[in-house]
Amino acid sequence: MKPTIFTVKELLINKLNNPDYRYTFDKDSGTLQVKNDRVKNAVTIQLAELVKLIERDGESALDKQVYYITSSFAAAQNTKRVEDHMDDLYPVIRSSSFPLETKEGEPFIVTDHTAETRIYYVLDLGNTYRLLTQKDTSVLAVEKIKSQALINLNTKKIPLKEDNVAGNRFYFVRTNDGYDASRLLNEKFMEKMEKKRKRSDRCSSTTSGCVIISRCSE
Repeated sequence: MKPTIFTVKELLINKLNNPDYRYTFDKDSGTLQVKNDRVKNAVTIQLAELVKLIERDGESALDKQVYYITSSFAAAQNTKRVEDHMDDLYPVIRSSSFPLETKEGEPFIVTDHTAETRIYYVLDLGNTYRLLTQKDTSVLAVEKIKSQALINLNTKKIPLKEDNVAGNRFYFVRTNDGYDASRLLNEKFMEKMEKKRKRSDRCSSTTSGCVIISRCSE
């Protein structure tokens, strides 16, 4: 049977199966809002998009949505103090359409990056992470958080997969640790890839260089 927003809504609620959750279904917009009574937080799901993912990926798409919701609530409940976990700070890249503040109006810590992206900063919690806001600067200065996040990022390994297409060399960064796109902020790595591109240009007239591709939807 072809899934619909109505059947997917019921499947998702059954999968979540949490007495602390409250659900609001808007038939007109095709959305399901999930609220957690314990953290006073909410996640809104676009059911039509979830239907498409289920048609493509099967039940794993539903499992990923459940993981996203529960991880979001877990991050909201986390009370770790940033100053006690400096080694767990990292930068993440988000599109310029990503919100600049929480739903409660608390501004995120951000840095302008490109016309299409910004850099946000997070506290890694293991299976998920929490976006840092101005509330996290009560003890630490913003610049200290930003610099430490980059230092920690630069310690992460950057495994590359290479592919050649029509004489062009592509390098893929795929680690599935949530920081694939962030590795493009590693200046030493980017300098290394620029040197590799220049060597390729000198060695072959058909090779236009290298392109580094990472997942920007972390």
